[in-house]
Parts: sequence; C-alpha cells; structure tokens
Amino acid sequence: MISPILKRCCGLDAHKDSIAATLLKEGRQGKITKTVKEFSTFKEDVIKMKKWLIKEKCEAVCMESTGVFWSPVYDILHGELDVRIVNARSVKNVPGRKTDVLDSEWLAELLRCGLLKSSFIPSKELRNLRMKTRYRVAILKQYQAEKNRVTKVLEVAGIKLGNVASDIFGQSGLLILNDLLEGSKSALEIAQSSGKRLRADTVHIAKAIDGDLDNDKKFLLNEMKKHLEWLARKLMKLNDEILFSIEPYKEEWKLMQTIPGIDVISASSVIAEIGCTMEQFDNNADHLSSWAGVCPGNNESAGKRKSPKTRKGSKQLRRVLCEIANAACKCKGTQFEYFYKSLLIRRRHKRAIMALAHKILRITFSVLKNKKPYYEPNVNHEMLTTKRNSQRWMRALKKYGYIAPKEDNL
Repeated sequence: MISPILKRCCGLDAHKDSIAATLLKEGRQGKITKTVKEFSTFKEDVIKMKKWLIKEKCEAVCMESTGVFWSPVYDILHGELDVRIVNARSVKNVPGRKTDVLDSEWLAELLRCGLLKSSFIPSKELRNLRMKTRYRVAILKQYQAEKNRVTKVLEVAGIKLGNVASDIFGQSGLLILNDLLEGSKSALEIAQSSGKRLRADTVHIAKAIDGDLDNDKKFLLNEMKKHLEWLARKLMKLNDEILFSIEPYKEEWKLMQTIPGIDVISASSVIAEIGCTMEQFDNNADHLSSWAGVCPGNNESAGKRKSPKTRKGSKQLRRVLCEIANAACKCKGTQFEYFYKSLLIRRRHKRAIMALAHKILRITFSVLKNKKPYYEPNVNHEMLTTKRNSQRWMRALKKYGYIAPKEDNL
C-alpha cells in the first residue's frame, strides 16, 4: 500500500456550471475524513470555495486540464493555494465508476499519495499571448478557406486562371480577377493589359480566362473578395497586437530569430507555447521534445521494439515547428538543409520534416536555456552527408549496374 504524503488535499472536477470538490483529511491514527461539496462556477462561489479550503488548511488542490473550465478556477485559487493541473489521460478512473463526485474523490486520493504529475501552466501573460497566436491560426485557416472558395467559383465558371498564374491572389492574378468582375474588357484585352507579368503568352491567358461569369457568380466573387480584404486587415491587426504583447520577452524573442526558419511571428508562437525558461521541463531537452510530441515514442514489450511513432503532445507547438522546419530546409548552406536532404530519400518528406522539427526544438531549448544566439557550426555538412551515405550509395549503384563490380584477381 502506498503511504500518503499529504495530510489534507482536495480534488476538483470542474464543469461548465458546477464544481465538485472532495476534501480528504487525515486525523489521528490515520483515520480519513471525507467532505464533499458542490459549488457553481460563478466567481463569487469560487471565492467561497477558496476561503473554505484555506480555512480547512488544505495543502494542495488538483483538477484535470479538460477544456477551458479549469482556467478561471485556477486563476482565483492560484497564489494562496498549491493548485496542480494534471493531464486527464493520466488520471482515468476504473471503468464503470464515473460521476463528478467520484472523479473528484479519485483525484484527491491520487494527490494524497503523490501519484500525480503537474502539467506545465504558463503565466497569465503567456496564456493571453497564446490565445492571440492560436486565434491568428484560426483566422489564417478562414483566409485560406475563402481563397479556396474563390478558386472553386472560378472553376465552375470555366475560368482556368490557376493554369496560367502560379498564384491567383498575386499581383497579376488579382488584376485579372478585378477586370473579370468589372466586365468592361474582353478576355484578350484583359490578357494584354493585366497579364503582362505572367509567363504564359497572351493568347493562352485569354483562352484560360474566357469563361461563363454570370451576375450570380460575380456577386459571390465580390462578396468573397471583400471578406478576404477584411480578413487580411484582421491578420495585420493581430500581428501588431502579438508583437506588442511579446515586448516583455524581447530578449528571448530576438535570440530565437537567430535560428534559420524562425521569423517574428513564429518566434512569438513558440514562446507562447513553451515559455522563456526551461525549468518547467527540468532543464532537459528530452522532456521538452516528449511534451511537444515530436520525438520517437517508446513502445517496447518482451524485449521487442514496436512502432516508434511520435507520441501525443502539443498540437499547436508541433504545427508551428513543422512550419519552421519547412522554411528551414530551404535555407541554403545551413545544417538544416543537409539534414533534411539526408533523410528525404529514405524517410520521405513528412518524416524528414518531423525529424527536422525535433532538431529545431532542441536547438531552441539550448538557445533559451543558455541565453545565447544560434550560430551555424563550421562544418562541411555536404561532405559529412556524403561520407555517411557513400557506402550505401556505392552498393546501390553496383546492384543496379551503373558501376561494374571489380573482378577478383586470379
């Protein structure tokens, strides 16, 4: 039996409109007294709950990090009480015994025996910054979805603008789209005036944009165009707000931008997700990689290693890291370029990007921990890549007959 390490502790099961609280108190001769109360989620009642817990001399409070209902409760209790937020996946109760009261009692029992590991909860300022960066991602998705709708309407109208313009929403693409919506010029006139910057010839552009664009489709395209302009203004405003909010962390923000592939917004997003100090990850890059879900998983049984696919982690951080990795692999002359190329043939694009994201996160950990900028190692990465793979390449060339194998000397 596990010996308790806390004499008085409380488990909370927070929902949208109610909080179930179970307080466990150990008396003389190890006798446990259980007190169960229910509170509403209004601020006034949460403050009453805090006063009750302080009066009962509660040593620690625990609740699951499900949804967003824990956040306002945490903000009120944190400071005067030891509040621990835990991953819901790690505290599942026995199947068949599932009520709010039993959940709070189970949390209190686990907390009392020291069997819970607290999740990383950043400061309120960082959580507010995180809300802004994640909202920006949501707006970006809307922006891209609206672009796809414009493309769809053009295709339905028989206008193949995407066949002659690499980007429909680039400078030339928008000029052609505006002329089509205006409707005062023929397809050939639009191609001659607005399609000068495109690589395709004028006749080919005219054929591509010669479609059936009636008034209904023009109405839809105009509305979508206005929505795109509104979303673009909203994104600019959000970018300004994020850069204003990152000011208290300006030193770390600038250091992160020394890493190839990281710009002002991605640096802000990473800081919002992991913070500026690495103490919350025990100053260990392995812990950070595991928390982010970008490192190979551990799945071993009876001495056999099974699929080492990446474990579940922070989806938001992983998305940002993959964006950074896609930019870093195109930075010429860097270790990231050669690292990506060395994995691309054998592991394909997605796995190579995930491995590069893992590498970038470990470098980010080092930069933030040591407060020193990134520097490119003075190493010939191309030579190292060639040396590492030369034997495998030679075997493949001999196998497929590109190089004749040497005959043994008789």
